[in-house]
Amino acid sequence: QEELQQYTGRYFSEEIETFYTLDVQDSTLVLKNRRIEDLPLTPSKIDTFTATFPIAELIFLRNEAGEPVGLKVSNGRTRGVEFVRQ
Repeated sequence: QEELQQYTGRYFSEEIETFYTLDVQDSTLVLKNRRIEDLPLTPSKIDTFTATFPIAELIFLRNEAGEPVGLKVSNGRTRGVEFVRQ
């Protein structure tokens, strides 16, 4: 639970002009966006989560201090769409 808290916050992608909000619900990291239903994320390896459509994989990016500062999102067609933590 505490480990997941480090990822929570609001992230923005200039490329697709979209905000994603990440929150912890019932010990699960959940992605929220006004256009899709809340999407539970499943950890697959360090800083990497998988989900169902429309997001196949989500990878967190860290700064030199080790803090999550952004993420990259991929699905079947689109890879590496970058989001910056707000």
